[in-house]
Amino acid sequence: TVRAVALDRQPLPQLSAGAWQLKERGIEVAAVQVWREIKEQAVEVARVAQELAEKGRAWLERVAERAAEQVRDVVERVAPADAWGEFFAAAAPGASAAAEGLARDLEVERRLEAQREAAEREARERVQEQERRAHERDDGHDHGW
Repeated sequence: TVRAVALDRQPLPQLSAGAWQLKERGIEVAAVQVWREIKEQAVEVARVAQELAEKGRAWLERVAERAAEQVRDVVERVAPADAWGEFFAAAAPGASAAAEGLARDLEVERRLEAQREAAEREARERVQEQERRAHERDDGHDHGW
């Protein structure tokens, strides 16, 4: 992957503050030249890795399309297309009921999470208020003792 290739390269050398200032002014010193060469090499490695990733992605898409066509051909030989339609039509009511149940469960989880977050936020605010009061008391700002 691009990330793996990026990790497998020479790290950019550390430039001293003086070398960095000279670089910014356009003055070339040896450390800056090495830095530029390694940076250019890293850009080229990233370009090649990206190109390989794109070729790999295209190859995987072609393989997946061929596999899907082969599976589709086998399925059509085993069962006619209208049989699958009947199967999915029969399964649809149960699937939609299961999906509704899942949606309800997710909504309950979201509400519980929101309640937990609100309780945690209130607890943090209480602690911050207590710390603020203690700080004011310690600094002598609170004259109400």
